Amino acid sequence: MIKKFEPKIFCPYFISEDENGNPCHKYTTPDGMELSSVTKLFDSELDNFKYVDAVYAENGSNGHKVMELWDKNDLDMKTLDPYFLPHLAQYILALEIEKIKVEQNEVRRYHPRYYFAGTLDKIGKIDSLPGIIDIKLSSIKSKQYEWQTAAYKELIRRELGANLKRWCLYLKKDDKKRYETMGWGLQDYIKYYRENPKKSYSFIPHTEKRDFFEFLTFLNIYQVKKKYGLLKK
Repeated sequence: MIKKFEPKIFCPYFISEDENGNPCHKYTTPDGMELSSVTKLFDSELDNFKYVDAVYAENGSNGHKVMELWDKNDLDMKTLDPYFLPHLAQYILALEIEKIKVEQNEVRRYHPRYYFAGTLDKIGKIDSLPGIIDIKLSSIKSKQYEWQTAAYKELIRRELGANLKRWCLYLKKDDKKRYETMGWGLQDYIKYYRENPKKSYSFIPHTEKRDFFEFLTFLNIYQVKKKYGLLKK
């Protein structure tokens, strides 16, 4: 069992709306200093690496919530948007086949030295190995995600140790929309993906040792640009 986090100074405040009620994505320290968001700095610095389809952009947060509620045994299947049925089916199979035991969801942390913050999708054990899992509702791979998980690992390394593993779990959409055209339910999708594993999820380990050092390069550039007002609007 992975020990629970001790909040201490590593928990940032997360602001989802600005003072005018407009949506935003902002982290601050408890005393109000703004932190660099891992996802926002990549949005700024890696436009040409943003291999994210429209469905992911529109439904990513809702999809993450679906998986979180499933982990907590609190998902109301009667109100679930059928769009997420294939993602959920793949997720259920991944938990079983990869021997994943999720212990924490949506964990926010900031780094007290480098002043960046992020939200870890899932922390737990994968075939008895402690680690973090980043969820993508897309089949498109990107080096950006390896830098991202390296940053997340560094956020909790002092709390859970340096031996945490990193994975990215890609959950594919159903382009044929069988939930509409054929009336498929969750069990239909589970059966289909179990029989057709190549069309199901991808579970990719991130093992490059230099990922965090490369992440720091982008972080430094982003923070300098922000300091001198050079970020793209």
